[in-house]
Amino acid sequence: MKIQIDLDPSHEELEIIIRTKEMTEEVQHILKILEGGPIKQIVGIADQQFYLLDFKEIYWFYSGGRKVFAQTTKGNIEVKYRLYELETSLQREGFVRFSKSTLANIKHVKSFEMSFSGSMCAHFSNGMKEYVSRKYVPLIKEALNIGG
Repeated sequence: MKIQIDLDPSHEELEIIIRTKEMTEEVQHILKILEGGPIKQIVGIADQQFYLLDFKEIYWFYSGGRKVFAQTTKGNIEVKYRLYELETSLQREGFVRFSKSTLANIKHVKSFEMSFSGSMCAHFSNGMKEYVSRKYVPLIKEALNIGG
């Protein structure tokens, strides 16, 4: 997927154009996000039960085996969104990309530890830790409003 942004003061309003060869599931998901606005409620599935998850109870989302899961105060729960959908919609809720397969709630991070390799280790309020790949360290620094 290729994304272009054209910033020009002469534009009167926001216009979104999707160019594609055919209507795919990915395009339908993007349309659903654009039409529906931000995600307001996350529904998770675990042990054949549905859970309504509050953003405050989610430590991070991660992908594995073509599925997306939420690490929550209730444990690991499968969600029916893709990481890029969650990233786009939950940015205002404090979720930041840690790696290609992880999107974390920065509000649950107690501390960050820099490594010699340029990556970071995030220590969460639940005692767990998750690593931030070098590629995403600048995004974390921006989210925390720290330079360098």
